[in-house]
Amino acid sequence: MKINKVYYFENELTDDFSGFNQNTKVVDKDYIYIHKNIFYKLFNFISYKVMRVVARIYLKLKFKYKVYNKELLKGKKSYFLYGNHTHVPGDAYIPNMIVNKVKPYFIVDADNVSTKGTQLFMESVGAMPIPNRINGMRNFKNVLKERIKNHPVVIYPEAHIWPFYTKIRNYTDVSFRYPITYDVPVYTFTVTYHKYKRRNFPVIKVFLDGPFTYDKELSRKEAQKKLRDEVHNCMVERSKLNSYKFVHYEEKQK
Repeated sequence: MKINKVYYFENELTDDFSGFNQNTKVVDKDYIYIHKNIFYKLFNFISYKVMRVVARIYLKLKFKYKVYNKELLKGKKSYFLYGNHTHVPGDAYIPNMIVNKVKPYFIVDADNVSTKGTQLFMESVGAMPIPNRINGMRNFKNVLKERIKNHPVVIYPEAHIWPFYTKIRNYTDVSFRYPITYDVPVYTFTVTYHKYKRRNFPVIKVFLDGPFTYDKELSRKEAQKKLRDEVHNCMVERSKLNSYKFVHYEEKQK
């Protein structure tokens, strides 16, 4: 099997291989998540429609992607969707191919809206950056509360991109406070990679699972951890379906 690239990591919780380096934008109480300007709304609408077309073409032609169990989300709008963080730009594209006739929003790091000239586009396709200033949290929570009423919200609990990684990394339970706070179900999507005939490039198969709900008999902290563990275990089992290692990850020797 030909390995395309080797990545060396030290810490699976913090190492990032996205390749993006920029000055992180300040996201505080003045950050505007919902724009009322008519021209912005028009740009938002057009950008999102164009992105969906590009996403479908890109995923179909380059990766021959296929989604399994998509019927789980039929008729549903309000839920959190957790996935493994393994592809640029696929991690923005794939959720849009999963959801049914409703725009998803993404909880992202501020770095995702920090690249010069792309902030408006990133916002238009659903990016909701987490504040990196404490005074921005109330604003963020209010917007999230509004969005989750009628839209799925996508979360990558691994936080950092590891391209084409075929396992599920360890991650904290911090992002699992959201399903408890807003009392909505959780679904997972696990991206897996497979060999296609003789070409040295993977096929993408995406597996949906859920719903997962938090245990109301437990304390908030215990319920948060239990929900995290259930989601993580499910994704680990799905990751075992990977059949093609396009890149290799190796831990640095200490």
